[in-house]
Amino acid sequence: MIPGTRRDERPRPGTSRPIRVVAVDDSTFFLGALRRALRKIPGVEVVGTASNGQQAISRIKQLRPDVLTLDLEMPQMDGIQTLRAIKDCRLDVRVIMVSAHTAVGAEKTLEALDLGAEDFITKPGTSVKGDKVEYLRNQLQDKILAHAPAPPPPPMSKVKPANRAPVLPLRPKTVQRTLARDIVVIGVSTGGPRALSEMVTGLPADFPGSILVVQHMPPLFTTTLAQRLDKLCAMPVSEAKDGEPVRKGRIYVAPGGYHMLVGGDKRHPIIQLNQEPRLHGCRPAADHLFFSAAKLFGARCQGVIMTGMGNDGCEGAKAVLRGGGGVIAQNEATCAVWGMPKVAWEAGVVEELVPLSQLAAHIVENSRIS
Repeated sequence: MIPGTRRDERPRPGTSRPIRVVAVDDSTFFLGALRRALRKIPGVEVVGTASNGQQAISRIKQLRPDVLTLDLEMPQMDGIQTLRAIKDCRLDVRVIMVSAHTAVGAEKTLEALDLGAEDFITKPGTSVKGDKVEYLRNQLQDKILAHAPAPPPPPMSKVKPANRAPVLPLRPKTVQRTLARDIVVIGVSTGGPRALSEMVTGLPADFPGSILVVQHMPPLFTTTLAQRLDKLCAMPVSEAKDGEPVRKGRIYVAPGGYHMLVGGDKRHPIIQLNQEPRLHGCRPAADHLFFSAAKLFGARCQGVIMTGMGNDGCEGAKAVLRGGGGVIAQNEATCAVWGMPKVAWEAGVVEELVPLSQLAAHIVENSRIS
C-alpha cells in the first residue's frame, strides 16, 4: 500500500460512489483497450489517463483516484520510478502494475511489489486467443473491486460481531501432540511476494521439515519469486519440479500454471505437478496441495494461510485439521487483503491468527514436538 491501510477484499454494500481509477500506459492503443476493459467493470469510473509517470503523479494529485493501473515500461519516468515518487510524495493510492509476460517483466513486477504496489496483471501476449479487452477485464475485475471505498460505518447499535464457526475438528485439549508438524503447506495470493519475503527471513537454515508454497502467480513470475526468496532465506528455495523428492530443510514454490501436490509415501515424498482445470480460478491452487499433504502426512502437517483474495485454502485447511494437523493464518492487520485468511477463520478451520512478523516463529515452533 502506498501509503494507507489494508482494505477488505470485497466491495462494501452501500458504497456511495464508484471506484475511481486512473490508467497509465505509453501505448495509445493499449491504453484504449485498458479503458474499455475498466469500463466493463460495474462500479468503476475511469477518471483519467496518463502516458508516463510524470503525468501519472500529476493526475493522482489532481484527481485523487482510489486505484492506479501502472505500466512498467514508459518514457521519461517508468513504473518503478513512478512508484518511488508516489511513496516519496505520500500519495494515497492503490497501485496495480501492468506487466509484460516475460522474465524481465516478472523481475520488475516483483520489484514493484516490494516498493508498495498491491497487485499486478499481465498484458495479453500472442498466446492469448479471443477478445483482448475481455482478457484484461477478467484479470482486473476482482483486483479493482478489492479496493472499493468503504461506506460510512453503521450506527453502533446495529454493529454485530462477526460469526465464526468452532474450529474443526473439535479435538480434546487434553490430547498432547506427539508428532512434529514438519511438512508445512502455505497458500498465499495478493500481497504474497512481500509477505513471503518477510516471513522466510525468520526461518533457520536447520529447519527440520519441508515447506511447500502455493502463490497465485503465472509462469515465469513464480520462477523469479523463488529466486528472490532463495536470496533472502537461510533455507534453499526453488521452483518445484515434477517428480523431485521433497527434502527436509528446503522450500518449494509451485510453478505458475501447474497445480502442486505431494505424493509418494511418508518416507519418500515427491512433488507431483499437473495441469488439471483451475480451482477457484487458480492454477496453482492451495486446496490441492493441502488435500494431498493432509492425506499423506496426517498429524505431521502444518497448514498456513496468508494474505490474498478469495477462498482458496479453506477446504484444504479443513482436511488438514481433520487429519490431525494444525492450521494457522496471517492476521487481518498485517494482510494486504483480508480474504483467504478471513474465509478460513470464519469457517472455523483456523486455530490461531498470527501477525506476519511472528509467522516464521510459529512455523518453527510447530515443527517441534510439544
